[in-house]
Amino acid sequence: MARLGMLYAVNDDEVSLLKSQNADDMYDFMIEFIEKKYFSTSRACELDKAWEGIHFCFHNGVWVEDDSVQSKVIFSGAYLLDHNDHVITLKDTDDVNKIVAYLGEVKIEDVITNWFHNIDPTEYTLPIDDDGREYLLGWSEEITSFYLNAQESNLNVIFTVDL
Repeated sequence: MARLGMLYAVNDDEVSLLKSQNADDMYDFMIEFIEKKYFSTSRACELDKAWEGIHFCFHNGVWVEDDSVQSKVIFSGAYLLDHNDHVITLKDTDDVNKIVAYLGEVKIEDVITNWFHNIDPTEYTLPIDDDGREYLLGWSEEITSFYLNAQESNLNVIFTVDL
């Protein structure tokens, strides 16, 4: 199950509760109180292991962790947790608004199609082939609608992964 990435749309109270957890407990808290509540709803966007490749593609095939909007679509944001191979990052409502504007200007399918083959295979955990590209395209289909829903409900977004 490792390396499965998820996006969740959460309200301010849920962010506060998450932030109040200590590092050893935060990921388990997220599973119990956020994932179980939202997993099969429009407030969740399952990315499987495709999150990594999608993030690479947003940076022309290179891994970048910065404060740019394209970094925040998947991985980057304010780190809430980077402990014991668990990562949780936060995109606040301002970030969500910027992400929605950015996704209105670019098509994720084009980003993946144009940049997937630029990913360095020594830096990436999955195969760089046509099946791999199709895998990313399939798992990226709900990202834009997920962010639109989060924006409409004035929600923050967290990214979670168990590395």
